[in-house]
Amino acid sequence: MQTAASVEYEGYCHWCRVEETIEFARGMGYHKIGIAGCSIGNNMCNPILQALEEAGTDFNVVIGLCVGHNSLFYKYSKAPVTTLIMKDRVSGHNPDGYLDEMKAFFAG
Repeated sequence: MQTAASVEYEGYCHWCRVEETIEFARGMGYHKIGIAGCSIGNNMCNPILQALEEAGTDFNVVIGLCVGHNSLFYKYSKAPVTTLIMKDRVSGHNPDGYLDEMKAFFAG
């Protein structure tokens, strides 16, 4: 919690998410970083295998795993995981533009 709070305090509205991720990993003393992601256009990637192959990492970063695949990766990863980039083909990988639709769905 202290490292997360420190990164937020130091980088709030100054650092992009990549910088925050790097500083968090440094602050935690992580050295071996795994990266998980889907191949472009490949809906048959294996997030469970990726998670198991990342065994021995200190920290894992998800870059563009599909919905469901990211959940499986989180479940099977032995190390902490953060998401750097969400895969969202419709919004150009920026799903924030659709938050109002999501809120309406869950409200209703």
